[in-house]
Amino acid sequence: MNLPSTTGAVETARSGTTGARFGVVLVRAIFAALVVHAAFVGLFLWLRIDVLAWFNLGSTALYAACLAVARRGPLARALLLVVAAGSVEVVAHAWLAVAHLGWESGFHYYMLVLAPVVFFNRRWRLPGKLAYVALVCAAYVGMHQWAQHYPPRAAVDASLLSALNYFNVMASFLLLGYLSHYYSKGAAAAFKQLKHLAGTDPLTGLLNRRRMQEIADQERARHARLGRSYALIITDIDDFKHFNDEYGHECGDRVLETIAGCARESLRAEDHLARWGGEELLALLPETGLAGAAAAAEKLRVAVAASHIDCGLTSLGVTLTAGVAVCGPHEAFANCIARADHALLQGKSRGKNCVVSVGE
Repeated sequence: MNLPSTTGAVETARSGTTGARFGVVLVRAIFAALVVHAAFVGLFLWLRIDVLAWFNLGSTALYAACLAVARRGPLARALLLVVAAGSVEVVAHAWLAVAHLGWESGFHYYMLVLAPVVFFNRRWRLPGKLAYVALVCAAYVGMHQWAQHYPPRAAVDASLLSALNYFNVMASFLLLGYLSHYYSKGAAAAFKQLKHLAGTDPLTGLLNRRRMQEIADQERARHARLGRSYALIITDIDDFKHFNDEYGHECGDRVLETIAGCARESLRAEDHLARWGGEELLALLPETGLAGAAAAAEKLRVAVAASHIDCGLTSLGVTLTAGVAVCGPHEAFANCIARADHALLQGKSRGKNCVVSVGE
């Protein structure tokens, strides 16, 4: 079994799923910012603060452009655009709103959303994230100090100012909750994908040995509790070394992929199928007797014998030998595997391309 390749596939997937996960958060963050700023256009037109209305109109256009880049362009380019343009926009908007409406309007709260968003991204190193947060914090403190010395430019009723403050507080909390929800949702999907890849053979797409062992332990416990038997089928490709030596490892891989496909079609949906060794496949058939397992193994043997593998200009035939064993409710899995393997060896000694069965 090719465990290094499986590990490499998982590592590759981990980086891919991390990028996809942050990509979901990025798109959601841009969309939320676009909706909020579009609403602010109407608010500031109603308040007759034209400079903020025009600013938010430009912000809406900016986030629409960022959304298009994030959906169509590479994640790294979208990230650079959003962090650079978005950070400048949020800080500038907060300063401009505080200058016209005062600190009590609460528009500075949106700057607090910048910190967790940048920490969602695992592509950046910690020093860069800390430096970014330090800059945002410095801008926030500076804005607060400035607001203490200069009165707001627009005269707004105190009750309206209080309403704006509460609205901005709630909007900030909703934005953080909204983004956290989609990040956790993406993280759950990524974990599920990684778990699948960690238990999958990268060449055949079947279960790998480790995952099959876990399933076998679960099935053995279940069958012991119910007092029922299950069956194992172990197969080995006849003269597989010849294919690799004569036609190359690429041809050998095609043989494995073809037989894996035949096995999927021959077995039931509830059966478990794994690449057990280099050219060995192992099938676990829940609640199956000897006759049913032998019939399934024979169906697989016939399907493989009828298949042809194209290796360059050559079309090759291939056969396999199978050993079948029925496992008692309280029998150790290792003991049952040994009996199935012994039946497989008997099949090899009888001339190959056959099925040999043993009971409990």
